[in-house]
Amino acid sequence: MRNLLNHLEFLNESDNESEGKKFKELEKKEKELAIEVNRYINVYDDWFEFAINDFEKSLMDLGIDSIDCQFSGFYSQGDGASFTSKDIDSEEFLQKAIGLKRNPFIEFENYPNNSDLDALMGDLEDLGFSGNKIKADEIYIEFYRSSNSSVHEHSVSVRFEWETETEEMEEDYIEKMEEFLSSLEDKIEEWRLEKCGELYSSLEKEYESLISDEEVERNLIDEDYLLDPETGEII
Repeated sequence: MRNLLNHLEFLNESDNESEGKKFKELEKKEKELAIEVNRYINVYDDWFEFAINDFEKSLMDLGIDSIDCQFSGFYSQGDGASFTSKDIDSEEFLQKAIGLKRNPFIEFENYPNNSDLDALMGDLEDLGFSGNKIKADEIYIEFYRSSNSSVHEHSVSVRFEWETETEEMEEDYIEKMEEFLSSLEDKIEEWRLEKCGELYSSLEKEYESLISDEEVERNLIDEDYLLDPETGEII
């Protein structure tokens, strides 16, 4: 229950309330001050959730799950964004994200029939590129945090592992396979860095939108705040 005010307290409170104005009642200079003083009113809470949720959904469509996104921003050296995941469907990821096609070294369980590719595979085998293929679903891919001191794109690394029997393989085939897999790992890292950049850009764009004059003004009006014309602060 609110305590009763004495006569002087009642007058003081009435005077304070009478000094406040709604945003639309302010003069131009007072509006500019109110916007500047309340510049970050839209980014106090979890303003970044929508951008991160959209990003995570885009990765899930590529076979990546259990994603953890981290970022720092936006105007300091070392700022950036990154993501980690230990739950990656390697076959789906390699096809959808990396664009890996049928090749002499990795076997996909599910891959559309393509007579041209099948013919090419036969030609390669005729040239001596034959051996025990690595099954795509047995390849392990992980994006793990390799540095705890920052969260930018270089704080995460790729773990790319596979197993296959090489005893009966020709040395030339093994050499070509290792070159192929090394190149594939580089492509995965390039893809990861590109996605980190996309995540950071989307977050920065959302942040700058939320602290813009238009969005701050919209919030002050929509929430019907009472503002001090002299300080611009919410009363």
